Amino acid sequence: SPPSLHIMTPAMLLRALLAAISWRMSQGTSPIQITAIAPQAAMSVRIGTYDVVLTGSNNAGTANFIASGGTCTAGAQTYTVGQYVTDAISLIDTDFTTTGTYELCYEDGGGTVTKQTGLIFTVTVSDPHVFSAISSQNVGAATGNMVPATITLTSNNAAVTGDKIELSTSACSGDLSASGTAIALTNGATSHTITQYLSQGTYYLCYVANGNTDSVSQYLSSDYSLIQIVAGFFTTGSDPVARFGNRVREFNLPPKVLVPLLKAPDFTLQGIVFEGGPTEQWFERFILSSPDESRWMELKIKDNMESVNASKVPQGNFQSLEILLGYGSISNPSVTTRVTDFNFQIPFSFLGSHIALRPVRKNHNVRFPGIGGFRRECADIASASMHFYICSA
Repeated sequence: SPPSLHIMTPAMLLRALLAAISWRMSQGTSPIQITAIAPQAAMSVRIGTYDVVLTGSNNAGTANFIASGGTCTAGAQTYTVGQYVTDAISLIDTDFTTTGTYELCYEDGGGTVTKQTGLIFTVTVSDPHVFSAISSQNVGAATGNMVPATITLTSNNAAVTGDKIELSTSACSGDLSASGTAIALTNGATSHTITQYLSQGTYYLCYVANGNTDSVSQYLSSDYSLIQIVAGFFTTGSDPVARFGNRVREFNLPPKVLVPLLKAPDFTLQGIVFEGGPTEQWFERFILSSPDESRWMELKIKDNMESVNASKVPQGNFQSLEILLGYGSISNPSVTTRVTDFNFQIPFSFLGSHIALRPVRKNHNVRFPGIGGFRRECADIASASMHFYICSA
């Protein structure tokens, strides 16, 4: 029979178009919907049951953890995430019964299943969050020499006599029984002062519970940041001054000009100075960017702090720092997001670094924890190549 001809009215065309848009939205605009997991930065727990929080983009669906290297299967996801996962959807009673690494599967409303990249969740027997505080993560090892580094650790009730710790430049592993530098804890769940000779480098704090065989890297239980001890560390001061070991160099930069300060394989750090007097320069802002400068984070001291009442600043908001995230050109970004408080989670995928935002407290090992009536605040940045801080001063 001859083909039939169907004529669509404008109303029919509109309904078809809306249906197509609705279907497309149900599929999600990107296969990568989940961009972060909390506990942030650590993504490491011991065997047990946890509330796990996902953050990401605006698409409803379901999610599930599978052993690394496994295959995501449609219909196998057991946790529902809301229409707006940026609202921090909590996955209640996530049960990890086996050690190892886990990946996250996400299934959108249309039944498409994708493995979410860059979100590896590690499950161990020994607790990765034994310590709640550390006296200092920077020690002054002289260039080319080894010096005694004394560090005090505050442990929570997970630590007991007989547990072992070690400062190691390599990944934590094993039960530390054959290690010549492992230290046995002797005073239970209290304060532990350790002294160890260190050469220049970055050290992980490894811990193994008594009777276990897995030494695990430690993250502070207070904010889930990775504990790293940096010996012979590099710093820049407000003059500006660069220090490395026992070498000190003062340098001058062109005022009000964005200048590269440090280039690493996975990021670039740039800065702008202003003149504080005839012989002084001060950093006005720093910009940390991806190597191609397509994504960046700007940190600057707040303006006109002398005219602000510190007691009126909302609890948890920054008092001395201003932080801006951007996509595209630094001078003409396509998208920006202003970070206003410590609860904001910057995804690892944004700059390829773990970034923790934290205040400087009076019990920290610093001479001046405040700026007048305002607290100092820091961005703690740990990439594959470096670990450093940028703090207001």
